[in-house]
Parts: sequence; C-alpha cells; structure tokens
Amino acid sequence: MPQMSMTPERWKEIEELYHASVDRGTEIKDSLLAKASPEVRDIVQQLLSVETEAVIDRPAWEIEATQPASSSIIAPGSSVGPYRIETSVGVGGMGEVFRASDTRLARKVAIKAIRAGRSADGLELRFLAEARAASALNHPNIITIYDVGTVEGQPYIVMEWIEGQTLRQKLTQGPLPVPEVLGIASQILDALVAAHEGGIIHRDLKPENIMVNAGGRAKVLDFGIAKRTVRPNDPTLTRDTGNTAGLIAGTPGYMSPEQIRGEKLDFRSDHFSFGAVLYELTTGRRAFAGNSAADVQAAILLRQPDPLTSLNPQAPAPLQWLAERCLAKSSRDRFESTEELRRQFSAIVARAGQHAAAPSINNIPVQRTALIGREAEISLLGGLVDDPNLRILTLTGPGGIGKTRLAVELGRQVADRFAGGACFVSLEKVGEASLVPSEVALALGVTQGSGGDAEAAIANHLRQLAGPVLLILDNFEHVLEAALFVDRKSVV
Repeated sequence: MPQMSMTPERWKEIEELYHASVDRGTEIKDSLLAKASPEVRDIVQQLLSVETEAVIDRPAWEIEATQPASSSIIAPGSSVGPYRIETSVGVGGMGEVFRASDTRLARKVAIKAIRAGRSADGLELRFLAEARAASALNHPNIITIYDVGTVEGQPYIVMEWIEGQTLRQKLTQGPLPVPEVLGIASQILDALVAAHEGGIIHRDLKPENIMVNAGGRAKVLDFGIAKRTVRPNDPTLTRDTGNTAGLIAGTPGYMSPEQIRGEKLDFRSDHFSFGAVLYELTTGRRAFAGNSAADVQAAILLRQPDPLTSLNPQAPAPLQWLAERCLAKSSRDRFESTEELRRQFSAIVARAGQHAAAPSINNIPVQRTALIGREAEISLLGGLVDDPNLRILTLTGPGGIGKTRLAVELGRQVADRFAGGACFVSLEKVGEASLVPSEVALALGVTQGSGGDAEAAIANHLRQLAGPVLLILDNFEHVLEAALFVDRKSVV
C-alpha cells in the first residue's frame, strides 16, 4: 500500500472513488480510476481487489472451502481412544468441536476435529500446527492442549474444556463495565507476552477466540493460523504471510493494515488486533465496520475509529490513548514490544479510579556513565533553561552527535528547578504527529480525560501540577507537524 498523507479530504476522495467503482463494469471502472492521481488510484485498486468471499471471518480451522458433509467417525456417542464423545458444541465449514469425557482422568475435555470429507492438502499440517503452537505455550491464559491424534484418517485435537462464554457472547449484552474490561484485557496481554516471547504471533485475535470462565479467567484460543517467528526449520507452523488459495489469513475488522496487504508480520500485528478487541469491549461497537469485507478493510486502512471515551465516558482517557497507539496504521507507531504495551496498560489499571492531585514526575533515564567533555554546552543550555522568557529550546544537528545524551544530562541537572518535575518522552517509534499528544499524556501519567481529547487532558493535568514541568521530546524531527501542539502546551 503506498504511503501518503492521509488528510480527511484525501480519505473522502478515496472513499468516493471506491464506492463509485466497486460495482461498475471494467470499462467504466478503468475510466474512473484513470482520472485519479496515481497514489489514490493505487489504493483504490488494492481495495477493489479484495474479494469478499476470500476473507476468513470464521475460526481458523474452517479455512478451506466448504464441501458436502459426510459421515464422521468422531460423533456423539462414539469413543476416540479414552475419550467418549458426548455432544457437538460447534460446527463450521471445516471443523467441529465436541464436548467429551476423558474416561481415564474423569474430566471433561473439548475435542476439535476436521469434519469427515473435508481433508485437503496441508490441512492436517495446519491442524497439527495449531496444537503445537498452543501446547508450546504453557500459560494460564492460553488454552491447554492435552492430546492430538488421528482416527481412520480424521485428525483431532484434545484440549481443556472451559465452562464460560466467549467475549463475543458477552458482548451481546453491550459494552463490559470498565473494571471488567481492564481485568480481561490484562489477561489477554499476559497471554500475548507469553506467545510473543515464545516466538509465536497469533494473527487471529478477536472476541470469538477469547473465552472467560465463571471465575473471570480469560483464555486465548485458536492458534490455527499462528505464525512462528523463530525456529525456522519447524514445518508445522505457518511462516508465510501471503494469501493461501486466494485467502487472507485473519478476520475482517481485527486484521492489521499490514496483514490486509499481505506484508511480513511481527508481534505488532497482534497489538492492532488487541486494540480492536479492547475498543469493542469498552464501547460495545466494532472499531472498524462496513457493509462488506472490502468496506471493513477500507476502514482499517483509511479511517480512525471514534474516540472510545466519546462512546463510553466511564473509560479513562489513557485507555483511549493506548488503544489509539495499538490501532496506528503503521506498525512503527505501535509499541516497541508487547512487554512495553503490558507495562503501559498495567499503569493505566493501577491509576484507574484515582483522582488525586497530579504529582510531579521525574522519569529522566539513568545513564551508566558520566558525560565528559560537554560541560560548556551543559552550562550554556542551563542558562537558557533558566530564562523565564524562553519556553521552547531546540537541539539540532546531524544524527550521531549525542543530542539525546546531552538533553538527558541537562534534564538530570536541572530537574529540581522545575516544581512540576521533568519528563522524558521518546518519540523514536512514533511516525504520526497526531499520536504525539497521546504519547506525551502517557509519559506524564495523565489520568483524567477531557472527552477523549489528549491535548485538553494534558493542559488540565499541567494546571494541577505544583509548577512548571520540563518536557524533553526526543526524536521530534520525525513528527515536526506536532510543533503547534508543543507551542500551545508551552504557555499553559
């Protein structure tokens, strides 16, 4: 997908051209596209190439084309080794899930089986991949795999039985209470940290693939299209990211932009899916919706969802800013690691419900070695910082000359001159100027929102501090469009 400046006007142009072309004949479609700029035309052509029927909106084990049903060896009343099949609890185009009883250990289990007559080249391998992916991750928030096998050519997986509801089922009653959202989402992140540390990207995180038991324990299910990012010689985990037999691996509404485009994926693709799930749990509404799969994908690629705090005023503003970052169109603008995402989320959980006066902050990075030979520069900058008429100080120069190190040392030495504290904000991974306010708010520890407006919330937070705060914005050259935001905050 070409990179271009996505202004509201450009989005409107793309949407209008897409809808004008989508149901037209080839000649009219080509004529309409020919009148557009090359950048707009390329994007619209990619959207038009999306085949609604070629997108998986089902569990991963239903990935192949539906075929006529035939009798199955695994069916209610039958036995598979020590497992006695009790009842069918879910049927899809390619698979079926049964509740069964393990006669050896006297416990309930779930058995997922490929339906008879549905076997196809590579499907058994993909089925085994799911079992191996999940079984490699021993974690309380990830489904436990007990056994795998084949009976008369019909593969099956035996896993733990969970008495509970999927998040999709819970969402039928509307958005979840914010405390419940925070609790469930924390557990999902724990599962993702374990998966990503194990070198596995889920690629199909969605409400249907997360269950919550009666005790509130969340379990991430369905690793059927998981992708291994390490152990490249393991043939049982999907490592390609392209389409298979014309199919896009994932679910409309939860796939990351790079997943839609068939690009190489890393853990940040799961961050996007997590953001979409978090948004839906909080608001009761999908972050990206449309009348067709192509419309949904267009929304993911081109539009920003409404602020979740505008749909649920009870949600803390930092939750919106975190979701915003997870749902960034470019993976570069998401979190640097899943551990960092979990750390930021944990801070939001810890602050939730707290309305105390804003404390001063000092998060200046600790340096292991002293800065030698730049005393004159530090002295000059210290004098400038003390100038009451100077609100913004910019350090410029080519990369590699130590601007960040100099700024950090300056912050360390002058932090006690600022009653509100000193705050270091790394913008290295932020590529969109619109995300800078959210990043600053998270670094400052802003807890109270203002209708979801990060800039207004920052202004309110700054007014509650005991005095001025020193804000160090590192790598700001990547987001110069945010200069007006910085200018406005410098006079709060």
